[in-house]
Amino acid sequence: MNTEILAQKFFVLAKFLTYPTKELKDDIEKTISQIKEENTQKTFNEILIGFDNNREELEAEYTSLFITGYPKTPCPPYFSAYQTGMVVSEYSNKLYDLYEEYGIELSNEQFPDFVPTMMEFMTLLLTNDLEKEAKSFYKEYLSWLDEFSSNIKRNTKNEYFIKIANQLETFINDVNNFFNL
Repeated sequence: MNTEILAQKFFVLAKFLTYPTKELKDDIEKTISQIKEENTQKTFNEILIGFDNNREELEAEYTSLFITGYPKTPCPPYFSAYQTGMVVSEYSNKLYDLYEEYGIELSNEQFPDFVPTMMEFMTLLLTNDLEKEAKSFYKEYLSWLDEFSSNIKRNTKNEYFIKIANQLETFINDVNNFFNL
């Protein structure tokens, strides 16, 4: 796997882990069409089929899994939650500072340790041939993705999210091999 394909996979998976809107589907389709690896295109398109089945159901499941599950959110999509048990921590400030070093400014509504934000940052690093920095960022801030994907699979029966979690697990192995971890 080359750096370009790895970056594209980070970007598509970041989108899949974002709240499911009609506009999001259009973004994902556009990105998938630009991937030069046929098997990857096919896999992502198979996941995307589930997007149209019942978007309201996906929105409800997304909310339950990642935002406001009761009695607690089962799969918080935040690095801090896996490190400290809290959504905001000292890692938030570290990430804000790191992003700022690369000219990225987040809005007040964006959490710097939100999985899609961090995966899009990996996309930026990889597309700018900053492989050493990407490896370091991955090791420090994304090594918990295997636990996150396992949590998704344990806490949903929705096929769309199960497919995303399965693809995330496969991708983690690809990333670990790419970076020789």
